[in-house]
Amino acid sequence: MASSSHKQQQRLPNMYGPPSAPPPTPSAHLPSTPSNPSSAEVTDFLSCLIHRLPPTLSFPPRCQPSTTADLPSISFPHGDTSNPSFLEDVLSTCTTSSFFQLTGHPVSKQVALSAESEMVSAFDLSHEKKRTYFPWNWPFGYVNDVEDEESYDTGEFFLLDESSLSYAESESTELELSSLRDLSRSLEKVGWEVIGWLFDAMRVESPVEKGRTEVCSLAWVSKDSTGGAGCSNMTGTSYSGLYYPFVVGLRYQVRSRKYSLMTDSGPVVVAPQVDSILVTIGDVAQLWSNGRLKKVRGRPIPCPGTEEGRDNGSGDDVALTLLMTLPMETTVSPLPRKTAVHADTGSEDDREEFDSFAFEDYAWRVYPDRRISYKDPLDR
Repeated sequence: MASSSHKQQQRLPNMYGPPSAPPPTPSAHLPSTPSNPSSAEVTDFLSCLIHRLPPTLSFPPRCQPSTTADLPSISFPHGDTSNPSFLEDVLSTCTTSSFFQLTGHPVSKQVALSAESEMVSAFDLSHEKKRTYFPWNWPFGYVNDVEDEESYDTGEFFLLDESSLSYAESESTELELSSLRDLSRSLEKVGWEVIGWLFDAMRVESPVEKGRTEVCSLAWVSKDSTGGAGCSNMTGTSYSGLYYPFVVGLRYQVRSRKYSLMTDSGPVVVAPQVDSILVTIGDVAQLWSNGRLKKVRGRPIPCPGTEEGRDNGSGDDVALTLLMTLPMETTVSPLPRKTAVHADTGSEDDREEFDSFAFEDYAWRVYPDRRISYKDPLDR
């Protein structure tokens, strides 16, 4: 009844003319005091507070524009890697940055160029042949987000291991993948070296040496259209591309090219030297280090219009990023420090900053379907 009466009153005309403005509040006429500041003082205070906010609060990392970053450089040691100064350089680089370029490495440029030609031939196959030679068997196989009606904006790519390459060669009479296999093996050897440096530099018990886990490699063979898929998703408001969890990633720099990387602090642009290897630290390495190492999420994304000397005859960037990763059955946990070196077991560094989790569960969440909302196990 009360509601009906209220609605009826709303329909009746106002017999006393239009409503007048409410009287000013008494505080507006009071003098400015510490307990009753003026509007100008309140405005000045809020303005000062906003300008004093840290950048991470005033501008979320995933909304920050890409910035050009200095690319640390490490020379590949061909002798004793236990040199304290070398390990100190590695630790300093990987705790302040999540990427570096490796120079003086043993990977052959000729092998990389031959592998590039083989990758172009693989992408030139028809859709049906790609599906036949590189069948989808999670997480391996051929993926095309356009034809598969996905919304990743990553272009088409192959995610391959040794058995995938062997199967493709056995099923096809038109594919030659020997150089691609050689490049993968060469990068894998370098990846093993880098992981060893990280363990030694952090004084962390290596799970590989103790037999607690294994490390395997996956070749992410990508084709990113220049100025199209794979470029805009890193320079905009978020990283919308697919990624797979890894320890370290390695990409040989065949020619001059800039890349965008999604780091913990937002997207950055780097320009590796020709013939160097762009090394990125992954999410697994960050968890293993108990948060000491910073990470890059996903693979390097080519920036449009920055490549020189393209000779593959296409308008796309074709490249291989090798991911040093883990078997599906692995349980991922922060690794203990070497007690012989770090006797202060009660120090702040020994606290676990991350929870342990099953690698297969984590991989399923981040790849292949990131459209499902989830809580990242690394965001404790």
